[in-house]
Amino acid sequence: MKSTQRPRPEPRDPVAAYLRRLGLTLAIAIAMWLVLRPVLDSAVAGGAEVLLRAFEVPRVTRLLPVDHRAEVRRADFRSDSALPTVPLTEIHFNTVVLLALFLALPRPWSRRQLERLFMGATVLYATQVLNLWLHVKWIYATGLGEWSLAHASDLWRNLIGFLRYFFDLPGRFSFPVVIWLALNWDEVMKLVSGRAPPVPRKRGRR
Repeated sequence: MKSTQRPRPEPRDPVAAYLRRLGLTLAIAIAMWLVLRPVLDSAVAGGAEVLLRAFEVPRVTRLLPVDHRAEVRRADFRSDSALPTVPLTEIHFNTVVLLALFLALPRPWSRRQLERLFMGATVLYATQVLNLWLHVKWIYATGLGEWSLAHASDLWRNLIGFLRYFFDLPGRFSFPVVIWLALNWDEVMKLVSGRAPPVPRKRGRR
C-alpha cells in the first residue's frame, strides 16, 4: 500500500518574501515622500542654514526653499545679483530608500521598528543637511568669481569638491542602506539565516 502521508511543504524563503514586499513598500514610500516633500524642503534648508550661520562672521547667509530649490541669499550680495540655487529634491529623495527598506521588514508598525525608523530618519536627515551645506560651500568656493578666489584657498576648494562629490555619488544612496542595516542587523540576520534548502519529498512505501 502507498503511504497516505502528505509531503512536507517547502519552507518559505524569507529573503524572497522581503524582496517581494519591497516592491510594494517602494511605491508606498514614494507616495509618503511626495506628501512630505514641502516639509523636507524646509527642514533640510533650515538645518543647513543653521549650520552655515554657526561658523559665519558676520552671519549673512539665508537659505530659502522655493519651488523645491534652496535659494542662497547673502546680506552682502548686491540687489541685482543673480541668486544661486541648489536642488533640494536630489538631496532628500533618498528618504524613499530608507522608508521602503524599513517598511518591507516584518512587523514594520511595531513600536520597536517605529523607534528604529525614527532614529534612522534622524541620522539620514543629518547627512542631507550636511550635503546641502557642502553644496553651498562649493558655490562660495568656486561660483562667485573674484570673491571666491579671494576667500577660498586651493586646498579648501579641493576638500569641499571631494566631499561634495562623495555625498552626491556614492553617499547619497548608500547612506540609507547603511543606516537601515546598522539599526536592523538582527532582523537582517534572521532573514539571511532563515533561508533553507527545500526538504526532499519522501516516496511512499509499497
